[in-house]
Amino acid sequence: MKLINCSELKLEEFFGSDIPPYAILSHTWEKEEVTYQDFIGHAGDRTKLEGWNKIERTIALAMADGHAYCWIDTCCIDKRSSAELTEAINSMFKWYLESQICYVYLCDFDRSIPETLPDCRWFGRGWTLQELIAPSKHRFYDKSWNFYGDKIALHTEISKITGVDDTVLSAGDSFDNDIETYLFTLPVCKRMSWAAKRSTKREEDIAYSLLGIFGVNMPMLYGEGGEKAFMRLQEQIIKDNNDLTILAWEDAKCDKILARSPVSFVNGGKIQSNQSQRYNPEFQLTNKGLRINVRLWTRALNPDFNFLNLKCYDTDQPPGTGPLGLYLLQITPNIYRRINNNLIDMRQHLARSLSARGTIYIQNDNRDWISKSWSAKRYRIISILSMEQKYKMARAEPSSRWRYNYFETGDMIEFAGFLKCVHRTTKKSFALICGFSRRKDLYAGITTPESNPDVWKAVLNGEMDLLCDLMDKTGLDTTYDSITVSVRTEETRGYVEVRSEGTD
Repeated sequence: MKLINCSELKLEEFFGSDIPPYAILSHTWEKEEVTYQDFIGHAGDRTKLEGWNKIERTIALAMADGHAYCWIDTCCIDKRSSAELTEAINSMFKWYLESQICYVYLCDFDRSIPETLPDCRWFGRGWTLQELIAPSKHRFYDKSWNFYGDKIALHTEISKITGVDDTVLSAGDSFDNDIETYLFTLPVCKRMSWAAKRSTKREEDIAYSLLGIFGVNMPMLYGEGGEKAFMRLQEQIIKDNNDLTILAWEDAKCDKILARSPVSFVNGGKIQSNQSQRYNPEFQLTNKGLRINVRLWTRALNPDFNFLNLKCYDTDQPPGTGPLGLYLLQITPNIYRRINNNLIDMRQHLARSLSARGTIYIQNDNRDWISKSWSAKRYRIISILSMEQKYKMARAEPSSRWRYNYFETGDMIEFAGFLKCVHRTTKKSFALICGFSRRKDLYAGITTPESNPDVWKAVLNGEMDLLCDLMDKTGLDTTYDSITVSVRTEETRGYVEVRSEGTD
């Protein structure tokens, strides 16, 4: 960490426990800021820049408060070095946290006109969010360096301007200065909401400026774009945190499971978790989508309505309001995608927990689904006709889509279902399997333990995703014990005919 020696006006570098006490400046950049190269160059040249006055004022305040060192971002980071810049951005929250005092310079504010405080650029910049939250002590100065107030005196007003909880702004006193631990107790969506109305000059910085707020680290990749940077930020958060409210966002412009920017969380400040994170399921982002082991909620008799309970609620709603959830559309037996990018009050939608707990994937990129679904032949209904009477049906899977004599497949682009049948006398079993996929039109056939052990094992275990995969690679018998199976289709309805020899 490079610090300015206030008495000698030179930069000194320190590491780890050798870093001395220091004051720190928070501000917005203006014309002719003094860079690292300017500061270490000719002394006469640096003093001619407009930004030198800001450095002089900061040094004077620090020395008056008894601090021998101070830190200012414009000149204490060599931004020509990508390694140093990455280290600085990943350390920024810690540097502000460990400062003795933070001086906030509001270059566009006149304390004689206090009603203009909300209009200051400082409250709308991405980087200044962590600079507001991390330090335990702040003093605010107007454009003429007149003292306006400290954070303790101004925290209620600042909370109204920024949306940052009042308890966060006073956490330095209330939580033994352990603001990092306190932040971890707050929902991810709430912390994201604080940045929803902020902006940065470089689009990637809207993500990089939030690293400290979430206690994560990642490399800087300028040029990747703001959306990719923000996606990487969310991936890092998920690695360390199983808070489901990271999915509690609303954005009509986004069709993924993860949000495109903090703007998507603009309403996240009013959301509160309804249970400790230790009770949330584990989830992680994979190359197949967001993998999570959950029990989905659904509407009785309508399997197309699937809801993921986010274990949170809207504090603006009256008591008794249901948990918030996401509306998911089932694409294959274990793959879903988010649709209707609004949060849903699950009680208002009469959602009931009917599905068995299992591992599902929620797509984070729906382009694959869109392109492949264009050419996919789908059937909303698969009817089973004329089951042989000497056999009785012992099981139907997926049970949530079985309706007495047909499977209701909805908008799925891949489907596999089976009926396990048992001979009434001999107790011998077979499974009638039917379905369709992106590579196969409607199919149906019979399997037994002897004819295809792998398929039979998938049937016994109810592994529907595995069954789908096997059906793309494996053929089925169409005859068994005088039974013949055939299929026919009519637009979006498929029929599986099960006939015995000797019947018409």
